[in-house]
Amino acid sequence: MTNGQRAKIFAPYAALKGFGDCILGAECTAEERVMLGEDAQEELDRQLQHLHRGDRITVTYYGAGRYAEVTGTVKRVDGEERLLCLGTRQIPLEDVLALRCAE
Repeated sequence: MTNGQRAKIFAPYAALKGFGDCILGAECTAEERVMLGEDAQEELDRQLQHLHRGDRITVTYYGAGRYAEVTGTVKRVDGEERLLCLGTRQIPLEDVLALRCAE
């Protein structure tokens, strides 16, 4: 038996093909959270106040260590619980960076 053939015997078994690459991709560092200035925060608050149920919007928000963008239909804006609800997704208002009308 050659050394190459012998090495294959002791090679690790990958039961889930591609899982190792996925894990390596998840090890990336988290994005730094952007803090809005006073004027930008006031504009965002104004936009949130003018939202109505059924409006279709695109929201940029911070979650799980990175920024994400999602488009959906406004279900409700809950000022008491500080949540923006798009369909089944609930986004804390403090995580919202920007929003705009969806095309």
